[in-house]
Amino acid sequence: MRTLNYIILLFALLVSTVSVAQAVAGIPNQYEATWRLKQVIRDKLNTQERTNPVAYRDIKGSPYLSEKFKDGEYILNGESQGHFYLRYNVYNDQIEILVDASPENLSLAEPSFDAFLKYDKSKVLLDGKTIRSYYYNDHNDNTVNSYFIEVNKTDKLTLLLRKRCVLTPAEKAATPNQADRAARFTTYDDYYIINEGEKYPKKIELNKRKLLKEFPEQADALKQFIKNENINLDEESDLVKLTNYMSTL
Repeated sequence: MRTLNYIILLFALLVSTVSVAQAVAGIPNQYEATWRLKQVIRDKLNTQERTNPVAYRDIKGSPYLSEKFKDGEYILNGESQGHFYLRYNVYNDQIEILVDASPENLSLAEPSFDAFLKYDKSKVLLDGKTIRSYYYNDHNDNTVNSYFIEVNKTDKLTLLLRKRCVLTPAEKAATPNQADRAARFTTYDDYYIINEGEKYPKKIELNKRKLLKEFPEQADALKQFIKNENINLDEESDLVKLTNYMSTL
């Protein structure tokens, strides 16, 4: 059933692509060859071969939010495209989709999969979480697209979590008395806020002084609330309390 849904999704994305292309460029209704059909599909899904100089199984830690493929729903342009077996690869910042749910494929150390391209504000409902793509300004002030996990949504703003996974390469010991260091995945959490009507999420610093500086018009009220409620900015539950309060200001 999941494989059928996958095929249906490809068809839906294909129809969407053809409709947009026709409206913009006036292309003919019929494709001239099968390769053109495949090209459209490749434009909609990342299907390139995934290679890594070190196999994931040889690296400590995990690049995934959850390693197992789980039932999830993919939503594009506000419309559900169906349920699929999905997982979030934090290291590659990709939503991976299990192409073949057969026992043979599932029994493999690394089952065959593809990955969705990121479309602005497309989202996935997976394992009780909403994972949504947004454009944002990175640490180099480049505008890039990334997946964010919705942590708390109010009428005025949304608290978002962006996970970063960093690969530290393996390192040979410098001397015989030292041990080799294995490659390792390390995941970090960054929190962002996006107000209703705004285009990009804004990163919030988990430091009271820096946080208050980011919101000068609300600084006095936020400072008092943090003190009265004993808010710990390192605790996600307290960030939820804080953003709930911010939405009332």
